[in-house]
Amino acid sequence: MRYLNLKLENSKFMMIHLKPNSSDPLEHSHGNDFQMSIPLFGSTFIEINNKTVILEKQHRFITAPGEKHIHFTDKDEGKVLLINIKKEFLEKVYFERLAGQSNEISFSSINVGSSELFIKIAETAVRQNLFGNTNKIEIQQLEWELANLVFSQHEGPHNELWRKEVTLPNHPLLKRVVDFIHEQYNSEITLDQLSEESGISRFYFLRLFKEVTGFTPSQYITKVRLDHSVNLLKHTKKDITMIAYEVGFGSLGSFERAFKKRFGINASEFRKKINH
Repeated sequence: MRYLNLKLENSKFMMIHLKPNSSDPLEHSHGNDFQMSIPLFGSTFIEINNKTVILEKQHRFITAPGEKHIHFTDKDEGKVLLINIKKEFLEKVYFERLAGQSNEISFSSINVGSSELFIKIAETAVRQNLFGNTNKIEIQQLEWELANLVFSQHEGPHNELWRKEVTLPNHPLLKRVVDFIHEQYNSEITLDQLSEESGISRFYFLRLFKEVTGFTPSQYITKVRLDHSVNLLKHTKKDITMIAYEVGFGSLGSFERAFKKRFGINASEFRKKINH
């Protein structure tokens, strides 16, 4: 039984729970997607290319685009996290990471090691969408992080080039990007816009921005928006909902969660304290 099916722009997160002696409805493939099968508990098998493989703990199994397969159980139930990621998106990330080099994307079917980071990304994606407080740049960051993890944690022809340290280009503390955020904080800001302002690829932009500022781009944008909200709370009598939208949040709920996470109290409590 599938009880999670979250689709993003370049990836999809699913979870299946198979009872004993059960299987996927049909043998199937996933078009132009790679799919990772990550066992969470129990005992699950996958049949592919006339071979049967058990999904063992600390293993991840990757099916390539077009490969037909089916998950099934024997006498024990099993729960599996499935993560799909589009081949063309992986090609795009690879091309940007390696400054224009291209290569056929493929991975070893069985990969050994902890899946904790993949599970964490899935949990983050579900949590963000559950509360409805995602914005475009957070989703883009999440998917680029997922792609980086796929390349870093799985064996394939990319390994030697991918794992080779590449020197980041010199950049004056990303001043243009920071200025852009401070000017456009109350509008929707995308990763493409910030990367374009920086003059470097998205892959390096994300890495360099975090190294220089200590924040991810979305965290920094939230910080700037909250700073402006504090100023409005202190110096105006505007309604809190109005302030939330005025500084760039997509909903009152997302503003309140971000505000309380940073300051430990909600906006109305904050306003009461500064007025006493």
